[in-house]
Amino acid sequence: MATFARCHAILAADARALDRRLAPAFADAAADLGIASGADVRRRPDDVVAFLPGLWRTAEAIVNARRRPAG
Repeated sequence: MATFARCHAILAADARALDRRLAPAFADAAADLGIASGADVRRRPDDVVAFLPGLWRTAEAIVNARRRPAG
């Protein structure tokens, strides 16, 4: 999605007509990620921060499982 966004930034500067034609595809890709509005964009950092403790627990469980001797 980051590459898609960079491409659209370039198109917006250099090929506005093409950017407008491809904008629905960009909006669809963003919607697939749960981003359909400016409010969604502003909320995403909080969502990521809230996700991190669970990710950390999962990573620790994987590391700890690898440390246990086969038995």
